[in-house]
Amino acid sequence: MSWPDSGSDRGAEKESRWKGKRIGLASVEEISIADDGSQKRIRTFNGDETHQGRHVRIGVDDFRILRVKLYEYE
Repeated sequence: MSWPDSGSDRGAEKESRWKGKRIGLASVEEISIADDGSQKRIRTFNGDETHQGRHVRIGVDDFRILRVKLYEYE
């Protein structure tokens, strides 16, 4: 008997469509910039807010300044 592929083995033993190096979000901080140019951290995003380092969502009318540190991996 043959079962249809349910996708439960995604990533296991399958060749990835991504080749080479990739980039992730190491840290994301919301900051403000004072008139003298100094930066003040307002808050640090957690893993739930960065989708475990994959991306950050910003709403249409939500204006923020984010300081992002990236990392590279294969």
